[in-house]
Amino acid sequence: MAPSNRTEELAHGGIDDDVQPVTADVTNKNASSNETQKTSSVKFWDKSFSLLWQSIFNVFSAIGLYGMFWRPVYAYLALLHRKGVTPLRFMNYGFAAITEGDEKALAHKRAILKEEPEDEHTNINLYERTLALHPLHPHKLDGLDLLEISCGHGGGLQWIERAHPTLKSVRGMDMTIVDTMGGKVFQGNAYNVPLADESVDIVLNVESSHCYDDQPRFLRNCYRILRPGGYFLWTDIRPVGIFADFWINDPVDAGFELVGPILDWNEQIVKSLDQKSKLVFSKFSEHWYTRMFNFFWATFWGLPNTGMYRSIVDRKFLYRAAAWKKPAVQ
Repeated sequence: MAPSNRTEELAHGGIDDDVQPVTADVTNKNASSNETQKTSSVKFWDKSFSLLWQSIFNVFSAIGLYGMFWRPVYAYLALLHRKGVTPLRFMNYGFAAITEGDEKALAHKRAILKEEPEDEHTNINLYERTLALHPLHPHKLDGLDLLEISCGHGGGLQWIERAHPTLKSVRGMDMTIVDTMGGKVFQGNAYNVPLADESVDIVLNVESSHCYDDQPRFLRNCYRILRPGGYFLWTDIRPVGIFADFWINDPVDAGFELVGPILDWNEQIVKSLDQKSKLVFSKFSEHWYTRMFNFFWATFWGLPNTGMYRSIVDRKFLYRAAAWKKPAVQ
């Protein structure tokens, strides 16, 4: 009870001094107990779901069907997007600048970024920072053809098209089409892109390759469609010890040359999740048919203190980025 009300009641011979503190104390203890039980329940379900998620993940990985673990999830998100239930242009964890290199890579587009929805800024940053792995970024990409494999809902393509208008073409491909962007997005899979050999200059792949069961085949296909001297720009997350070959041996086996270092972006991703994951998650709490999977979505979007978030913080999951080049002389 507020002090002003308390004084008024005592003046009229109301609540006794010895009774009120006890009542308040009991109320506070009950509230504290309920909050503790609620927190314990959330932690229990989060831990239980994380263990179940990890077990299913391990089974699918062991039998070589890692991608099948994720495809139904992304198909469901596409359905929700098309119906306007959870209209998300981006599905990545986002990127928040930490290093001087990050700031430099993002600085030239800040004026345009301010015109974009604020809750999408870190998602856009991830695209721009990945594109900045190209040695001609940001001002010398003129006349190049770019393809994003697994472009999701198309938010990244829309940003690139707007921020880099001198690119000759910006196209995207995905198994599930949400928006064709006037024919710029087409359907296909990462193992058999329906484009001619040596037909693009940049292949972009952002936080998607964890869905692919046959990553060497994916990389060979990227190599096939790139023109000599073209670049494959990649970023994604991996559990420690699983698919580490992807950023070490597989691209070289496909014929690529590593350009620059393989970058560690765990801290940048965590900073982004701290800024935006709760906002994204809230969009999945508005309808019963999405809210019933709240524990899944909390982990999926990497809310602070969930199993996924802690795994990135504790470096049980590694977030990496790199650029590979197809040799100019074959």
